[in-house]
Amino acid sequence: MKLLIISLFMFTALSKQPYIILSGDWEPYTGVNLKNHGIANNIVSHVMNQVNEKVEFHFVPWTRTLNLVLSNRKYIASSAWAYSEEKAKLYAYSDPFINNPENLFYIKDRDKVLEWNELSDLKKVKASFGGTRSYLHSKVLGEAGVNLDIANSDLLNFKKLLAGRINYFPCNPTVGLEIIKKYFPEEQDRFAYIKKPIMNISLGLVVDKKNPEGLKFIEKFNKGLKIIKANGELNKIFEEHSKNKELIELFHHRSASILDTNSSHYP
Repeated sequence: MKLLIISLFMFTALSKQPYIILSGDWEPYTGVNLKNHGIANNIVSHVMNQVNEKVEFHFVPWTRTLNLVLSNRKYIASSAWAYSEEKAKLYAYSDPFINNPENLFYIKDRDKVLEWNELSDLKKVKASFGGTRSYLHSKVLGEAGVNLDIANSDLLNFKKLLAGRINYFPCNPTVGLEIIKKYFPEEQDRFAYIKKPIMNISLGLVVDKKNPEGLKFIEKFNKGLKIIKANGELNKIFEEHSKNKELIELFHHRSASILDTNSSHYP
């Protein structure tokens, strides 16, 4: 009997399948070729390890990840998303675990650091601002009355910034610095970003809110997240992915809400 129980236990443990999580490429947060699939996905793996669960990441274009979570229950969740009221109609969110700040990049030998209290103050600045099509920063700045020169990608905006076609462009600092390092290595020293973010969004996982297994997954994830916050493991992951203390601080989640911004705008 004891042998049978042990055998059943071993079979259960060995047959336990990993959760499959969908993700896209967004360096350095997520990426199929990044170490540990990026800092955001590395956190997810560590969180689930705390509750004795394994995860496996499948990478597809971002536009497909949300649809697949709804249409195929093989995929338990997608990593990582900001909260929106529209998405919340279909998806349940985990507790947030990493920040996504947006800061204004500029060319430091040409333009200067801006100061503002409200985002609407920026519309009074005699300068041109860039924005990326369909990104939240374009919506937020547009609603604040700031005229934007829209491009289809962050890379195009950095090219316009360098060429002097725009003066300021909002981008996540870690993402922006990766783009600059990769595409403008000889011009790196000319770029800078204003330390005050125009907004700071927290990211979490999403699951199909009608999927009972997805909701159970979220409960496990939130439990594991509390553990790695309390035992210091979360801080170690941030430090592992960046030696820059300023960027580590930007990664950190400092608010209990899904959105932490200097304005009242929501996604």
